[in-house]
Amino acid sequence: MSAPCTSGVLRRVCADARSVGWAAFEGSFHYDEILTDRVAHQVYGYCVAGAEPVVEWDIAALRGEDWRHRIAEARAAFDALLSAAETRSGKRHRA
Repeated sequence: MSAPCTSGVLRRVCADARSVGWAAFEGSFHYDEILTDRVAHQVYGYCVAGAEPVVEWDIAALRGEDWRHRIAEARAAFDALLSAAETRSGKRHRA
């Protein structure tokens, strides 16, 4: 998937509602590791509702501190969504 295509998909994911979306290399998904520092180098794109998607294809950049910081910010937005869902439903979600 190219950068413009990835950006377009992520833009659509985050367009209509409070949401966080991401694109990562196959095999990087585990519920306990969503958007964590441990897998940040495997995430090549993300979006948060209200902001433009961010896509990175440079392997050196994906392994850098700046990228881990950006992924941590996306994770914070994801955690906020989970917290809001817990408040509305009265249930505790595990992330």
